[in-house]
Amino acid sequence: HTGPDIFIIDGFLEDDACADIIAQAKTKGDMKQSPFGYTSTEKDVMELISLAATGPVTWLALIVAWFQTTQQPISDTTDSLDLKLQLLVHVVQNWVVFFALGAGTILAFTKIREASMQALRTSTSTTLAE
Repeated sequence: HTGPDIFIIDGFLEDDACADIIAQAKTKGDMKQSPFGYTSTEKDVMELISLAATGPVTWLALIVAWFQTTQQPISDTTDSLDLKLQLLVHVVQNWVVFFALGAGTILAFTKIREASMQALRTSTSTTLAE
């Protein structure tokens, strides 16, 4: 369970029992920062990548491909089909490059965000035998 509810119940344990649990945890020696369970990382990544692929990545690929095509010298033998094919090839190449850059940026952003949220955790935890 990645999002447990926490209840604070006054007087649930006697002071001696509470001190005994704390002593057992300290004796075990593996108290570590509680993990941060960010359950929607995959969903966020997929949504951001999908949004990037259909928006900025596509527009950048088209604009750069148009610029690349217009900067190529045109000869008398160049016909309209050749230009359209060149444009299409440039669009596909640019889309792949911009998609890879966008996906890498999104993955890095998500990992950094997850690490920063983990750093905000202030509790420590361990497991104890019965």
